[in-house]
Amino acid sequence: MTFLEASRIILENNLNKPMTASEIWDQIIENNLITEFGKTPKLSINSSLHRSDLFITIKDKPSDKFIYKRYVSKNVEESLIEKGFITEERLFEILFEKFGK
Repeated sequence: MTFLEASRIILENNLNKPMTASEIWDQIIENNLITEFGKTPKLSINSSLHRSDLFITIKDKPSDKFIYKRYVSKNVEESLIEKGFITEERLFEILFEKFGK
């Protein structure tokens, strides 16, 4: 799993709450999403998130925070399905087609 994939999972699991690269890394380790990494994983994640067009950087001091640009909360997904606006299969197709989710 890449740093970006793991970061997306962590942000989605935290309802896309803005998090620093360090906070994301701590949760990646806590959840065992990545087991092999170099000497400076926090810097690598930070750099990857800044370069990626899938994440939005929120300028903050002392550290920038990140959110996932294409986040759709589980509550919204479940509500759309429950109310019959869309099927689970079609929602998955739409999200996969548009966002590679």
